[in-house]
Amino acid sequence: MQRIDLIGAFRTASERGLPLEETKASLLSAGYNQQDVEDSAQAFLRGATKPTPPAKPLPTLPSLPSVPGKGPALPLQTKPLAALPPLTAAPLVKPAAQPVTIQEKRKIPTHLLIAIIATSIVVVAAVGFIVFSLISK
Repeated sequence: MQRIDLIGAFRTASERGLPLEETKASLLSAGYNQQDVEDSAQAFLRGATKPTPPAKPLPTLPSLPSVPGKGPALPLQTKPLAALPPLTAAPLVKPAAQPVTIQEKRKIPTHLLIAIIATSIVVVAAVGFIVFSLISK
Protein backbone atom coordinates (compact mmCIF):
# COMPACT_ATOMS: atom_id res chain seq x y z
CA MET A 1 0.00 0.00 0.00
CA GLN A 2 1.41 3.39 -0.89
CA ARG A 3 1.83 5.86 1.94
CA ILE A 4 1.91 9.64 1.71
CA ASP A 5 4.77 9.90 4.20
CA LEU A 6 6.92 7.50 2.17
CA ILE A 7 6.08 9.31 -1.07
CA GLY A 8 7.19 12.52 0.67
CA ALA A 9 10.43 10.81 1.70
CA PHE A 10 11.09 9.82 -1.92
CA ARG A 11 10.35 13.38 -3.06
CA THR A 12 12.70 14.89 -0.46
CA ALA A 13 15.48 12.42 -1.31
CA SER A 14 15.04 13.17 -5.03
CA GLU A 15 15.30 16.93 -4.37
CA ARG A 16 18.58 16.27 -2.54
CA GLY A 17 19.88 14.23 -5.46
CA LEU A 18 19.81 10.81 -3.81
CA PRO A 19 19.15 7.78 -6.05
CA LEU A 20 15.82 5.95 -5.70
CA GLU A 21 17.44 2.62 -4.75
CA GLU A 22 19.45 4.26 -1.95
CA THR A 23 16.26 5.84 -0.57
CA LYS A 24 14.48 2.47 -0.69
CA ALA A 25 17.34 0.82 1.19
CA SER A 26 17.32 3.58 3.78
CA LEU A 27 13.57 3.25 4.39
CA LEU A 28 13.78 -0.55 4.61
CA SER A 29 16.64 -0.32 7.12
CA ALA A 30 14.52 2.12 9.14
CA GLY A 31 11.92 -0.65 9.53
CA TYR A 32 9.27 0.26 6.96
CA ASN A 33 7.32 -2.56 5.30
CA GLN A 34 8.91 -3.62 2.01
CA GLN A 35 5.59 -3.68 0.12
CA ASP A 36 4.73 -0.16 1.35
CA VAL A 37 8.15 1.10 0.25
CA GLU A 38 7.82 -0.49 -3.21
CA ASP A 39 4.26 0.79 -3.72
CA SER A 40 5.19 4.28 -2.57
CA ALA A 41 8.27 4.33 -4.83
CA GLN A 42 6.10 3.39 -7.83
CA ALA A 43 3.56 6.05 -6.89
CA PHE A 44 6.35 8.62 -6.61
CA LEU A 45 7.65 7.66 -10.06
CA ARG A 46 4.10 8.05 -11.48
CA GLY A 47 3.94 11.51 -9.90
CA ALA A 48 1.33 10.68 -7.28
CA THR A 49 1.04 13.09 -4.39
CA LYS A 50 -1.81 11.39 -2.55
CA PRO A 51 -2.16 7.74 -1.53
CA THR A 52 -4.72 5.57 -3.22
CA PRO A 53 -8.14 5.82 -1.60
CA PRO A 54 -9.03 3.19 0.98
CA ALA A 55 -10.97 0.14 -0.20
CA LYS A 56 -13.93 0.93 2.07
CA PRO A 57 -15.82 4.10 1.04
CA LEU A 58 -16.11 6.83 3.62
CA PRO A 59 -19.57 7.60 5.01
CA THR A 60 -21.23 10.70 3.57
CA LEU A 61 -23.26 13.29 5.41
CA PRO A 62 -26.87 13.91 4.38
CA SER A 63 -27.35 17.09 2.40
CA LEU A 64 -28.77 20.04 4.30
CA PRO A 65 -31.29 22.55 2.99
CA SER A 66 -29.76 25.74 1.68
CA VAL A 67 -30.58 29.21 3.00
CA PRO A 68 -30.48 31.78 0.16
CA GLY A 69 -27.38 33.95 0.46
CA LYS A 70 -26.10 32.12 3.54
CA GLY A 71 -25.30 28.60 2.38
CA PRO A 72 -26.51 25.33 3.92
CA ALA A 73 -28.58 25.55 7.08
CA LEU A 74 -27.49 23.54 10.06
CA PRO A 75 -30.14 21.84 12.15
CA LEU A 76 -30.59 23.49 15.52
CA GLN A 77 -30.30 21.02 18.35
CA THR A 78 -30.75 22.19 21.89
CA LYS A 79 -30.41 20.19 25.04
CA PRO A 80 -30.96 21.41 28.58
CA LEU A 81 -27.75 21.88 30.46
CA ALA A 82 -27.19 19.61 33.39
CA ALA A 83 -26.74 21.34 36.71
CA LEU A 84 -23.09 21.96 37.39
CA PRO A 85 -21.69 21.01 40.77
CA PRO A 86 -20.99 23.99 43.03
CA LEU A 87 -17.52 25.44 42.85
CA THR A 88 -15.36 24.84 45.86
CA ALA A 89 -12.45 27.00 46.78
CA ALA A 90 -9.42 24.78 46.62
CA PRO A 91 -6.11 26.06 47.99
CA LEU A 92 -3.60 27.03 45.32
CA VAL A 93 -0.74 25.59 47.35
CA LYS A 94 -0.87 22.22 49.04
CA PRO A 95 -0.57 22.73 52.80
CA ALA A 96 2.46 21.29 54.55
CA ALA A 97 2.12 18.02 56.42
CA GLN A 98 2.75 19.79 59.70
CA PRO A 99 2.07 23.47 60.32
CA VAL A 100 5.12 25.68 60.20
CA THR A 101 5.57 27.77 63.33
CA ILE A 102 7.49 31.00 63.45
CA GLN A 103 9.62 31.28 66.54
CA GLU A 104 8.95 34.42 68.48
CA LYS A 105 11.67 36.27 70.30
CA ARG A 106 12.09 34.85 73.73
CA LYS A 107 11.44 37.31 76.50
CA ILE A 108 14.16 37.55 79.11
CA PRO A 109 12.73 36.79 82.56
CA THR A 110 12.46 39.85 84.81
CA HIS A 111 14.68 38.50 87.59
CA LEU A 112 17.46 37.77 85.08
CA LEU A 113 17.16 41.25 83.61
CA ILE A 114 17.48 42.82 87.10
CA ALA A 115 20.57 40.68 87.85
CA ILE A 116 22.27 41.77 84.59
CA ILE A 117 21.57 45.44 85.26
CA ALA A 118 22.81 45.21 88.88
CA THR A 119 26.00 43.40 87.80
CA SER A 120 26.64 46.05 85.15
CA ILE A 121 26.27 48.83 87.72
CA VAL A 122 28.70 47.08 90.10
CA VAL A 123 31.28 46.56 87.31
CA VAL A 124 31.02 50.20 86.18
CA ALA A 125 31.38 51.38 89.79
CA ALA A 126 34.43 49.17 90.38
CA VAL A 127 36.11 50.35 87.17
CA GLY A 128 35.32 53.95 88.11
CA PHE A 129 36.80 53.47 91.61
CA ILE A 130 40.01 51.95 90.20
CA VAL A 131 40.38 54.75 87.64
CA PHE A 132 39.75 57.40 90.30
CA SER A 133 42.35 55.76 92.61
CA LEU A 134 44.97 55.78 89.87
CA ILE A 135 44.32 59.40 88.96
CA SER A 136 44.34 60.76 92.52
CA LYS A 137 47.84 59.45 93.44
